[in-house]
Amino acid sequence: MTTSTGMKTTLVLHLLQSWTWWHEATRGELYFETSSTSIASSSSNSTISYDDGRLLFLLPPYSEPSSSSSDAGAVLLMASSSSSSSAGLADPDFLGPIANISVPMGKEAVLECHVTNLGPFKVGWIQADTQTILSLHKRVITHNPRIWVSSDDEDRTWRLHIRRVKATDKGCYMCQINTAHMKKQTGCIDVNVPPDILSNETSTDTTVQEGTEVRLVCRARGHPKPKIVWRREDGKPLVLRNANGTAVLAKQLEGEELRLRAVKRRQSGAYSCIAKNAVPPSVAKRIILNINFKPEIRPVDQIVTGTLLGNATLACHLEAYPSTINYWVRNNTEILLNGSKYLTWEDKVHYETDMRLTILGFTPDDTGAYSCRTGNSLGDVQATIQVEVNQNAGAGSSSSSRRRNNNNNRPSSSSSDAGGDRSNKHQKSSSSVDPSSSSSSSPAACSAGFARSLFLLPR
Repeated sequence: MTTSTGMKTTLVLHLLQSWTWWHEATRGELYFETSSTSIASSSSNSTISYDDGRLLFLLPPYSEPSSSSSDAGAVLLMASSSSSSSAGLADPDFLGPIANISVPMGKEAVLECHVTNLGPFKVGWIQADTQTILSLHKRVITHNPRIWVSSDDEDRTWRLHIRRVKATDKGCYMCQINTAHMKKQTGCIDVNVPPDILSNETSTDTTVQEGTEVRLVCRARGHPKPKIVWRREDGKPLVLRNANGTAVLAKQLEGEELRLRAVKRRQSGAYSCIAKNAVPPSVAKRIILNINFKPEIRPVDQIVTGTLLGNATLACHLEAYPSTINYWVRNNTEILLNGSKYLTWEDKVHYETDMRLTILGFTPDDTGAYSCRTGNSLGDVQATIQVEVNQNAGAGSSSSSRRRNNNNNRPSSSSSDAGGDRSNKHQKSSSSVDPSSSSSSSPAACSAGFARSLFLLPR
């Protein structure tokens, strides 16, 4: 301790673990030894400074406190005084606790410390966990430019402001009054952080074999801890199967993991994992699930009849993944290409494709067996359509069909699943084939009509 003229100046040091002890100097200076440097207090100017001359903060002259102070462990360097007691003034005190606050990241946090009868004493703010001095009275000590302090006109409310709050600002902060027996109270800041999906811990686009199990994982960080919700992007329900294979439909599923057992092709598509907490905005990641399976194909009509000099249209529907190579063959020998005689057309939606072949200027020579064929790395398949002459229509009429394929849904191995059906686009795609003319004539009538048509053709 050190003494000044007319009044003792005593510094009460709340020690870090690195402080060893203090020693009385003969020249009226007080040194505090640390493991790295020393701090000197000069009684002549009542300042605290490092021995390299850097000013820590100013202290007024105070009287000596009790030597039995047990406030070791704090950082703030305070001075205590008995001047208010000797003058008959009430000691300063807190009016109430500091309210804990929650602040969204990026906003400003404000802690309020309410005091009364402050008098000549001073208020300081300390970051509790790191024991970092932030401010002493109205002066900011920390070099953090985001921190500042304010008080009202009566010095009853002292505020610690932290601009543009970061996640690292989360924690508790201590408000101290430098009385002989230090008075302090603590308030805490909780920083709410919006969700952020962890890409390196979240599933990416996935391809599996039909009938196997797939697990999609989505993880996110944020505060409060984000909730993960799984949905299908197309709005169709999730198909969740238990260990017995029983399917349950769900609009959405909560949890980091989406487990799909015995997946079917209708479960392929885009899935969204959505992370959300109390802090906007929510975030989502799109994950594509592809399901491989062997190609399957069927004709829209098994028999198509063409009218002389008109156009006849054949159609097939196929399902396959990965993508296939599709083509038409006549009588198992001739591959049909676009040109003056044939037009081919395809409409593909994900793993489903509609194939069409139009025969232009139909003649009896165009009759025969036509095959729609498809193949990929998992296999090759084909379906056959028989083309005949329509004996009941005049020249130039459009084609008709009979013996329409009664399976208008999916190939047999693609049983209907609760993942939702495709739209009625298949019916639209085959609209050029007139179902109203599906009634057939007797074999004798067909033969007679075919003979008459041959007779009418130019030789």
